[in-house]
Amino acid sequence: MNSQSKSPWTFTTQRLVLAAIFGALIFALYVVGLAFFPVPNISNAATILATPVSLAGIIGGPIAGLIVGAVFSIVAQLSFGGAFLPISLMGGRPFIGLVAWAVYAGLSRVMNDKVAAFIAGALGSITNTVATVGIAMIAGDPAVAGATVPVLAVALAPQVLFEAVISAIACSLIVFAVRQAMGGRKLPL
Repeated sequence: MNSQSKSPWTFTTQRLVLAAIFGALIFALYVVGLAFFPVPNISNAATILATPVSLAGIIGGPIAGLIVGAVFSIVAQLSFGGAFLPISLMGGRPFIGLVAWAVYAGLSRVMNDKVAAFIAGALGSITNTVATVGIAMIAGDPAVAGATVPVLAVALAPQVLFEAVISAIACSLIVFAVRQAMGGRKLPL
């Protein structure tokens, strides 16, 4: 059975290696100080870490995306552990890769895969913010205490758009390069 006929839920050695590479990339960005950068918002930070999670989901499939999202959760806890409840930081991030995979898998069947990767990258990034802030609100996290959804939406919109555009462009370019390197093979690998 070749990798094209395997279920995306089959966890292969290749997918494990992809998850390890993207997880290591997240830790490397954290260690060198590029994981989060200052912006005036609730957390005082924006991030590009949703991009490797989205790429793991698109290229490696849903399980790789979930694993790399869990790595992102750990890095977020290391970075902001005292400022937010653990469930706020860790609860939603594994779903970034799952959303990116589902969007890419669905759209790449009906449109150009570069466009599908662009949309999947954007929606993976948006999942990060919506899930994190949504869980924080549901859990009663003091960091968002008293804030309403409209207030948070207005406050976070510039950051969400910036992160989504960066992730969308990066995912589209990297998926194109990976497909070229793999001789045009369909993703996930």
